[in-house]
Amino acid sequence: MLYKSSGISTGASGKDYNTITRTKNGKGILDGGGNEATPAGITWVSSIGNYHGSPSFQRSRKNDLSDNIASSIHFGNTAGVYNSNGCVRADAQTLKALSKYLTVGTPIYTLPTDD
Repeated sequence: MLYKSSGISTGASGKDYNTITRTKNGKGILDGGGNEATPAGITWVSSIGNYHGSPSFQRSRKNDLSDNIASSIHFGNTAGVYNSNGCVRADAQTLKALSKYLTVGTPIYTLPTDD
């Protein structure tokens, strides 16, 4: 499924580099200085939760050079194309549509904006 919506916003940097987050032994994400970039490439839905009353999807992949590289898809302000801290923000309508298709283990291919 190829999905595009005006109800989606990505990293404020406008770059496709990975925002690296580190987990506390699998018990949540440690806060850290991100680079405000939404990672392009292949990730998988690693868990599903709820954020501000809407579905949220943690997407992650394993990278040999670092700990888990992760970026969530969750409810948030989508007023600008690039305005998140590295996550994928979506409006409630978009999240509802995506929740019909995304389950744990679903691959997500995020296309880069840079050549």
